[in-house]
Amino acid sequence: MRNILRLLLVIALLASFEGSYTSAYAAQPQKKAMTAQQKQKAKERAKKEKEREKAKAQKAKEAEKRKREQERAQQQRSKEQAKTQATRAKEQAEREKAAAERERVAAQKEADRQRIAEQKAAAEQRELEALRAPKPVVDPNEKKIEPVHYFNLGARLGYDAMFDNLSTFGAGTQAGADPLARMMNKKLIGGVGAGLQLTYELEYSHFRFETGLGFDFYNSTTTYGFTQHRTYTSADKSIRQEYWFLSDNISETRNLGYVQLPIMLGAQFSRYYFMVGARIGYGVLANYSHKGQYDIVIEDRDFVTQYGGGIIDAPSKSGKITLAQPSVAACVELGLDLDEWMQQAPARNRNRVKPGERIPFGRQHVHYKVALFADYELLNINKTHGSDNNLMPLTFANNETRPNGTNTLLGLGTGAKLTNLFVGAKFVVQFEVPGKTERPAPTPPAYMEITVVDAETGAVLPATITVLNQRTGKTTGQPMETKEGKLTRKMSRGSYDLMASVVDYYPDTITLQIPEAGQLYEATMHMRRIPVIPPVIEEIPVETGEVFVMHNLHFANNQTRILPSSEEGLNMLFGFLTRNPEVRIRIMGHTDSVGRDAANQRLSEGRANAVRDDLIQRGIAADRIEAIGFGETKPIDTNDTEEGRQNNRRVEIEIL
Repeated sequence: MRNILRLLLVIALLASFEGSYTSAYAAQPQKKAMTAQQKQKAKERAKKEKEREKAKAQKAKEAEKRKREQERAQQQRSKEQAKTQATRAKEQAEREKAAAERERVAAQKEADRQRIAEQKAAAEQRELEALRAPKPVVDPNEKKIEPVHYFNLGARLGYDAMFDNLSTFGAGTQAGADPLARMMNKKLIGGVGAGLQLTYELEYSHFRFETGLGFDFYNSTTTYGFTQHRTYTSADKSIRQEYWFLSDNISETRNLGYVQLPIMLGAQFSRYYFMVGARIGYGVLANYSHKGQYDIVIEDRDFVTQYGGGIIDAPSKSGKITLAQPSVAACVELGLDLDEWMQQAPARNRNRVKPGERIPFGRQHVHYKVALFADYELLNINKTHGSDNNLMPLTFANNETRPNGTNTLLGLGTGAKLTNLFVGAKFVVQFEVPGKTERPAPTPPAYMEITVVDAETGAVLPATITVLNQRTGKTTGQPMETKEGKLTRKMSRGSYDLMASVVDYYPDTITLQIPEAGQLYEATMHMRRIPVIPPVIEEIPVETGEVFVMHNLHFANNQTRILPSSEEGLNMLFGFLTRNPEVRIRIMGHTDSVGRDAANQRLSEGRANAVRDDLIQRGIAADRIEAIGFGETKPIDTNDTEEGRQNNRRVEIEIL
C-alpha cells in the first residue's frame, strides 16, 4: 500500500511538470510580440516613477526646508521671548526702583513737612512766649546813633530882585557935576534866578549839616525916571541953548553870576526839615543893559518959550558892573522829604549782606527832597570909584546935543549900594553813602487768643470758631476747633468777626480789632446755654395789625447777611409761627439815614428778604410770609446820634 501511494505521487509530479512546460511554450510567441509596447509602457512607468521620485525628493527637500525655517523661526521666537522677558524684567525692576524712589521722596517730604511744621510751631510758641513776656524798659539814651553821609545834587529856580538905594545923582560939588540932574522915581520889577549845587550833607539823629559848592545866576530889572540938564554953546558963542532930557521909563537890567559856598545847619523831623545859614559868594559875572526913551525939552535965548526936541530911543549899551568881593547872604530853607512817594528801595541787597558788612550802592540809597528857600545879601555887592561920582546917566560927545551912550546908574556916585534877594523852590537828589548793615530784629506777627467759656459757670468749653474778615466779607480759612477751650492763631492787621458755636449753646459773635503787628490780642466769648423748653400746648393769642421789633437780630456791616448771633431771635420767631399755623406775617426792614436813599432802600429790602428766606428754609410755608423794605423813610428815633441811628436800623414783624 505504501508503494502504491509512492507511485501515485510520482505520477502526479510528472503530470504537473508536463502541464507547466506546455503552457510556457504556448505562450512564448505572444510574449515576443508585446515586447516593444511593454518597453514603451515600462519606459513611461519608469519616467513617471522617476518624476514621482523627483517630486517626492522635492517634497522631502521642501519639507526639510520648512522644517529648518520653522526651527529658525522657533529659535527667533525663543530669542525674542527671552529678550522680551529680559526687557519686562528690566522695566519691572525700574518700576520697582521708581516706586521705591517715590516712596523715599514722599517719606522725605513728609519728614520735611513734619520738621517744618514742628519748627513753625516752635517758632510760633517762642513768639507767643515773647509776646507774653514783660517788655524790657529801653533807655533811649543808650540807643546808638550812627552818622549818615550824603552827596546832594540840587537845582534852584525862583524870583530875583536887586535892591538899590538910588534916589538922586549928580548932586556932588566936583567939577562937571550938574545940580539940575535929579532922580525922580524908580520901580523894581525883578527877574529870574537859577542855580545848581553840589553839596555834602551830614545827618546825625535829627541834626543836619550841609556845605559844598554852587553857582547862582541872578537877573533883575528896575525902571527909573530922572531929569538930566545940558548947556550947549556954539564955538562963536552966537548960539546958546539949554537942554533938559526927561525919562520915566528907562530900564536897567542887571545880570550877576556867583560861585557860592553854603554853610547850613538844621534839623529834620519825620518828613519835614529846615536849614538856616549863610552863603559866601564870589562874583564871576556882572553886567547891565539899558533900554528906554528920552523926551528932550529945549530952551533957546532966541525963543520966548521952551519947545520940544522930540522923543528919542536911549542908546543901547551893555557894560560891566564892578562888584565888591566877597558877598555874604543869609539863607533859610523849609523842605519836605519825598522818599515816601518817590523812593523804591528793594531789600535784596540788604538780604545778601550779613550784619556788619557794607551795603552795596542801590536804589535804596537815592533820596529826593523839595524845599522853599530865601537868600538875602547882608553886604553891599556894588563897588564904585571916586571918579565915578562925576558920571551922568547920559553921556555926550563934545558939542553934541544928542546922547551917544549911557552909564549904569550904580556908577553915579560912591554911595550907590546894591543888595540881592533870591526866593524860590529847590529840588534835591541825594546819594547816600552806604554804610554797614545792622539788621533790626524782625517784628513778630500779631496773634489772637480766644477763650470760650460758659456765661454762667465760667467753665471752659470746646467750640468751633469761624473768622470773618470785615473788609472782604469772606471767611479766613476753615472753621477751627478750640483746644481746651482756647484758640491761638497768627493774624494780619484788620477787623474780624469771630463766630463761635458750641453744642447746646446759642451761637455768639464778637468783633476783634488787630491794629498792629507784634502784639497778642486776647478775648473771651461767653456762651449762653439753650434752655430746654417743654412743648407749648396752648396757642398764643395775637391780634391782626400788631407790630413788634425783632431784637437780637444782627447783620454784617452794610450787608444783608445774617450773623450767627441772630439764631436765638430767629428760633423764637420760627417757634411762634410753628405754634400758630394760621398766622401770616409781614417782615419790614428799616435803615438809618446814613448813605444814599437808593442804597438804603435796597439794603432794607434785602434784609427783610433774608429773614423771610431763613424762615422758609426752616419749614414755614412761603405764602405765610411777606417781605418789604422802607429804607430810611420811617425812623423811630433821631439820626443825629449813634444810639438813635442804631434804633432806626431794625426789622419789624407785622401780624396780618
